[in-house]
Amino acid sequence: MIFIIMNINLMKSLISDYKTFIKVLYKEIDINSLKSYQGKYLYRGSVLNKNEVEKIKKYRDIGKLST
Repeated sequence: MIFIIMNINLMKSLISDYKTFIKVLYKEIDINSLKSYQGKYLYRGSVLNKNEVEKIKKYRDIGKLST
């Protein structure tokens, strides 16, 4: 469940503990050692609070969000 802590920290812009990890991942993709996902779909679930849902609806309604 370490990914939960990592996600929370990254959302708060607390990235100093993860910079090396992120740089290694990008480098591996750059030198074709780690392939990026080439499938058709990639999903990730998340919980949204009511304010976030309202913001999404607002952006959709004014045409700033593609569906």
